[in-house]
Amino acid sequence: QNTETPQISGRKLIRNIDMNVETTSFDDLISSVQSKVTQLEGYVEQSDISGNSITNYGRPALKYAHLVLRIPAEQLNTFISQVETDSNVTYKSETVSDVTLQYSDVESRLKTLRMEQERLWELMASADSTEAILALEQRLTDVSIEIESSESRLRHFDNSILYSTVNLNISEVNLESPTQPETHWQ
Repeated sequence: QNTETPQISGRKLIRNIDMNVETTSFDDLISSVQSKVTQLEGYVEQSDISGNSITNYGRPALKYAHLVLRIPAEQLNTFISQVETDSNVTYKSETVSDVTLQYSDVESRLKTLRMEQERLWELMASADSTEAILALEQRLTDVSIEIESSESRLRHFDNSILYSTVNLNISEVNLESPTQPETHWQ
């Protein structure tokens, strides 16, 4: 299995997976998924589980879950393989976003802002008028806000790169859908 990191060749990659699966053992699959997420040191970002109600016809409603899971990127393939083994996959889609250039741009901007901040502090130390001090303080405030914004953007990138997102929809079924066309004899 591929367990490479998402920064292959210095690239900054964000991987997102959407999966619809079905199972006749809903509670077991939910437990298995939650255990695997914990084992791989991921986390559940969102969990919506429904079921255990009675329909108008007196039959129990089938259960359904929508989970948003954050899985360490280097463990994503292991996690997906486990879900594929434990359930019947009816839909799977993956998107990979290369944010290398955006990441580099934000890093460069942050470096420039920090250099400007240092220079402004130096100018403040030698400012000789109240007007100059007020103007420098205003620019320092603006630069500080931009630095915080850039740092926040880098943290968001880092989290998205290190933890892939899996949108997992689990449907309880009485009989799993066929994965191959039926033959004449079936």
